[in-house]
Amino acid sequence: MPLGDPNAALVIPDAAIASDQQGDYVLVADEKNVVQRRNIERGAMSAGGRVVRTGLAATDRVIVAGLQNAKTGATVQADGAAKDANAR
Repeated sequence: MPLGDPNAALVIPDAAIASDQQGDYVLVADEKNVVQRRNIERGAMSAGGRVVRTGLAATDRVIVAGLQNAKTGATVQADGAAKDANAR
């Protein structure tokens, strides 16, 4: 039995997800382009990437490139790819 809208899932590249002793997380850029950590719950893999069950909003800008240089609290420069992805 379906339990909700299957099209409402948030899907991100699996490579954007990191893990530590606190669990799975992603790094996002806030409205001032400051890096913030978001703890998440992974879902299943889909054709477009990894479903995120909890921890992210549709408006969060997940950092998917340059993760090795992104540190919580640092300022980053967005390349505009999120705007292009949302336009599809």
